[in-house]
Amino acid sequence: MQEVFIKRLEALMEEYNMSQIELANRIGTTNVTISRYLSSERIPRLEIVTKMAEVFHTSVDYLVGLTNTRETWGEMQEIQNVLTSFGLKNLSKTQVNLIKQLLENNKDILKNDKNSIA
Repeated sequence: MQEVFIKRLEALMEEYNMSQIELANRIGTTNVTISRYLSSERIPRLEIVTKMAEVFHTSVDYLVGLTNTRETWGEMQEIQNVLTSFGLKNLSKTQVNLIKQLLENNKDILKNDKNSIA
């Protein structure tokens, strides 16, 4: 589980273009502590992992490898509510993620549509 945590933390830091110092400042610790987490010298307390999840807009479950879904429960619920408003009820996580991926893959088209309603 610790290996998954380290890989995901490194990937999120890279994705967010965030240094160890910046992450440390955002969660109230030191860059030395972050370095120790990344080198397996220390295991972060739940409070720290929770703060990291908030910084990276993901769940603790994702960070520690209990799920491969990056979204928080609230985000998934929000997506489900929108889909329900279109009559798409009781969809599985796989179906919701498929729809999300379709939207993600076409967001440039959706953003740049000159005939937008909004």
